[in-house]
Amino acid sequence: MLRLRGERGYTLTELLVVCAVFGMMMAGSLGLYKVAQETYTSTSERVDAQSVTRAAIDRMAADLRLAGSFVYGATNAPDTFTSVSSSAVTFLGDIDGDTVTSAGVEATASSAVTTSVVVSSTTGFSASEYLHIASGITREVGQISSINTSNNTLTISSSLTSVFVTNITVRSVESVTWTYDSSAQTLTRQVGSATADTIASNVSGFTLTYYNISNTTTTTASDVRRVKISLTTGTGSTRRTLEVDVQPVSLSLS
Repeated sequence: MLRLRGERGYTLTELLVVCAVFGMMMAGSLGLYKVAQETYTSTSERVDAQSVTRAAIDRMAADLRLAGSFVYGATNAPDTFTSVSSSAVTFLGDIDGDTVTSAGVEATASSAVTTSVVVSSTTGFSASEYLHIASGITREVGQISSINTSNNTLTISSSLTSVFVTNITVRSVESVTWTYDSSAQTLTRQVGSATADTIASNVSGFTLTYYNISNTTTTTASDVRRVKISLTTGTGSTRRTLEVDVQPVSLSLS
């Protein structure tokens, strides 16, 4: 066997240099990964906050656009907005069309005399809701006090002042309340006497501003014609604020 000369392994110094270089490369790669991960997480949180804020404010705006629908302008109709404040609002309107069939057929009444209204179906009607009755240009609103499902009869709390004879259509009108709880940081929605649903959490700011027909701010519920919503969710870098002006369709001509 011939002994090979002039060949040797790595020295300890060389190994240490290689390890040091490799360590710096790994540290650099780890730093880049950490920055990328933080950027991704921050961006995702901002996008989520934006989505939550947008979904909540769109839901509320959709309800407010229907404020006064099948209420405003009818005989004996109560005020469209029944309670207003910077953190809560309650209003009346047919916000779900739950008395209209899937085929788009309106619920009708065969008789509407004094406090008794016989309807084609009691589906969608609830006690304490308001009842909109129409025949041609004659329209009236009364509050439902009780429902007899066996003969499809609605009893309203006060006698009708209008005369309804033929082609009578009816609608249920809901009371809708949106409330901001600053302590719980939640925005809730309640329809009638049902349990309130939480629409948005981690709400750090919420303000409602009301305007009258002259486009000046008002705190009088009966004078409200437009509502400005300002909603803020999240904190710090994920904080997002959106604002929208809502003009209820039924009140836009007044």
